[in-house]
Amino acid sequence: MSNYKDVIKYLLCAMLIYLRRASGFNLGGSSRTMKYLTAGIDQSLDNNRSTFYGYDLEFTDRNELLITSPHWKNPLSSQSNDSNTSEGTMEKCTVTFATEDGCQKTRLPNRKPGDSFGLTMESNGNVLKACSPTKVLQCNASHRVPGYCYESSDNGKNWQALKKNTPKCPTLKQQLDIIFVLDGSYSVVDNFDDIIRWTQNMAARFGVNSGVNQVGVVLYSNYQKGKTLKRQTYITTEIRLGQFKRNWGLNNSIGKIKRKGVSTYTAHALNKTVLDFRGGPRWSDPDTKKVMVVLTDGDASDGNRLEDSANYVRSLGIIPFAVGVGNYDITELRTIATGDETSDQRVLSVEDFDRLDGIVQELSTAIEKVVLEGGTKSAFISSYNYEMAQTGFSMESSDRKDNIDGIADSIPCRELGLQSGPAFE
Repeated sequence: MSNYKDVIKYLLCAMLIYLRRASGFNLGGSSRTMKYLTAGIDQSLDNNRSTFYGYDLEFTDRNELLITSPHWKNPLSSQSNDSNTSEGTMEKCTVTFATEDGCQKTRLPNRKPGDSFGLTMESNGNVLKACSPTKVLQCNASHRVPGYCYESSDNGKNWQALKKNTPKCPTLKQQLDIIFVLDGSYSVVDNFDDIIRWTQNMAARFGVNSGVNQVGVVLYSNYQKGKTLKRQTYITTEIRLGQFKRNWGLNNSIGKIKRKGVSTYTAHALNKTVLDFRGGPRWSDPDTKKVMVVLTDGDASDGNRLEDSANYVRSLGIIPFAVGVGNYDITELRTIATGDETSDQRVLSVEDFDRLDGIVQELSTAIEKVVLEGGTKSAFISSYNYEMAQTGFSMESSDRKDNIDGIADSIPCRELGLQSGPAFE
């Protein structure tokens, strides 16, 4: 029987390819062209958008043909013309070669653009399984693609996520106090709006609504001799740690920051920021991580004191990140971040201010890693487990009881001849 079904399947595929006169895995023709499948094809396939109709085909034991369209996009969606917004759909068709209304469309109830439901599909008796390997899981500052798989026991009317493959966002082990230290010297006069927008985007990644995170901002340029750090005019606390409890208030306050000054006294700014950390409500809390993010576009006016100030910051357990823009001094960035002039650990740089937004994801993920895992030496070294696993790109059912899920990462190690490890436990 299985050989017979395989023959029919390949004959149908060959026929469809011939009728479409196109590449085989994207069969999206009109209902007239597809009448041999008795399929009421979605009219959106008649335009020139590629839906990957027929990406996966599967016969069931009830003379039905399952057909996936993982790149199907909701024509009513405002993002329907955007790239990487495919929701995906699957059709169940009764193969009678007689009528044109034998297909029923099935989709996930809580579908989102980018899910690509149906990239993999499997039928095993009365149970249907399908996967969305590209479905995104947004976890605070990080963007993850672990992969999701679903099953249905009522012919696709209702879908349940496989419990074994229901990824969740990690829970923060520690609270975070983060202060952004912004260069406000004359050299950024034409680009200060870019700095403010970048700071708003970064702060949004570590929202304050939950009370887990606190965000502060220090702006610096000139240093006035004879005045204490608390009385400086050009090295100022713009936002105190814990000052804002709601994201909208924090965002609005950042947007009102104005540039001032000429020079770039980075070492003195580090010392000032230490005072802000010490004055924060959670300085003595061992469960609160302290992170400093310094953004500068040039040489420090007090470069001879930078090493001592940076060492002082790190000695207190504050974890510094250094961001350079344009004419930055890479040695100074490294001095701030780790003190190792040969290491780019916790150092990021861009050539132009308009490229700052391009490092928001990388920097926020690195900071999140420090908070979640407590590490500081590998903030930009990938240590992903299942965060980007994209589970479900391949699936095969088995009659064996020890592999009933049919998902690739559920195969016991001993069957593959592999050593046991975290990825298979």
